[in-house]
Amino acid sequence: MKPENLNSFNTLSNLVAKDSNLIVQSTRMDFETNTYISELWRMSKGNWRKFKSGNNNFSNPKFAKKTNDIFYVKQIGLLRIRVSLKKHPQLLKYSQEGL
Repeated sequence: MKPENLNSFNTLSNLVAKDSNLIVQSTRMDFETNTYISELWRMSKGNWRKFKSGNNNFSNPKFAKKTNDIFYVKQIGLLRIRVSLKKHPQLLKYSQEGL
């Protein structure tokens, strides 16, 4: 890899599956803003589609037990929110303790 290609280097983690659907978390460094960009990608019907992206640290994707709803954690500073693509967000933690 050449130094000018470092901004396109992605790490993949948190691969989860349910039926024929896959979710994976992708993280890369944004050298212009000196932050990490976190993305969640979903494969459904043979196609990959990015459905969340930004420097809010989208992580820990999970499928609901009985449906194909997707839950993930969105962290903004010290605030962690559990989010569903179809339901209202829920506050997980609003303190420095335990983060």
